[in-house]
Amino acid sequence: MLQRSPRILIVEDEKLIGWSIANVLHNLGYDTAVVTCGKRAKEILHTTAFDFVITDLHLPSFSGLEIFKEAKLINAEIPILLITTLEEDEIHLLQQQYSIDFIIQKPFDLSQIATVVQNCLEYQYAHNQ
Repeated sequence: MLQRSPRILIVEDEKLIGWSIANVLHNLGYDTAVVTCGKRAKEILHTTAFDFVITDLHLPSFSGLEIFKEAKLINAEIPILLITTLEEDEIHLLQQQYSIDFIIQKPFDLSQIATVVQNCLEYQYAHNQ
């Protein structure tokens, strides 16, 4: 078992979506922080250690790609899930260009996000022992 609950940063400008994701992950035992803009996400990334980041691609003030880059500068190993409305071919190009860990298309089922987070963090924990 982990000594503390993994911390997950959720960056989503649609408050209902952000809080819905946070609620599902909180019910699974994760600590979550939800912010609605890229500027605040960049600030909190520098003051709090996170184990996973979930970010929307299209955000006010900074894009999800900027959040991705900032998070990887702080911790190159942090897994990041990007949520987007892009089409499959655009997603493929984005993954090739930036090596994004995970991408889920909107609309999505909350269980998809929970599965990605759980599988990733369990894998990391098992390989860090």
